[in-house]
Amino acid sequence: MLCETYLCDHYAVDLAYQIIASAEDAYRMIEVGNGDVAIIVCKKSLYEVNRQNASRKGLAMTALDEYHLDLTCNKAHPLIRDGVIAYDLFGEYPCFSSIHKSGSELYAPYFLSNYSLNIRNNIVMNPSEVRYRLLQKTNGYLISKPISEELKAAYGFDSLPIENSDICVFALYRKDQQREALISEYIRNCRLLRRRMNSAAEI
Repeated sequence: MLCETYLCDHYAVDLAYQIIASAEDAYRMIEVGNGDVAIIVCKKSLYEVNRQNASRKGLAMTALDEYHLDLTCNKAHPLIRDGVIAYDLFGEYPCFSSIHKSGSELYAPYFLSNYSLNIRNNIVMNPSEVRYRLLQKTNGYLISKPISEELKAAYGFDSLPIENSDICVFALYRKDQQREALISEYIRNCRLLRRRMNSAAEI
């Protein structure tokens, strides 16, 4: 993601433009000067590959965040009824997500590709009370960053971590002395915002 909505929607920073792109496109655009900072989301297992790619191209990387994905649903749901995730049943129930594919790697089924899952019915919804009420009244499940224990208690949900879903978020940028102060300020704000988002009651 090249300057996606991390700051545009939540912080008073004026970005000249923002583009959702593949990691390869983001590397190319930063390398040739078509952007100053790319915020890239990838599987943790690919972080070292990205670091090596950045180094070869003379680009710098700064880690911003790490987290994993949870599966959340009603406590009696067949997907987690026995205390483990029944991955073979994923395709039988509607999947709720706040993550839209739209070219972004942070699309839940992408991170479940290790299991060869076919999630046919993915419902994209921003974090809201409506989504939690729907989860209460349907046989759907939520794939997301971990939600608070308070929310799970309030709605009668249970969560289990999804294996091999560890995610890294990092900033990619050119080493440019003229823009160093601006880029550093942007990265500081990104970190501050992510801390606020991670500590919020809702995901």
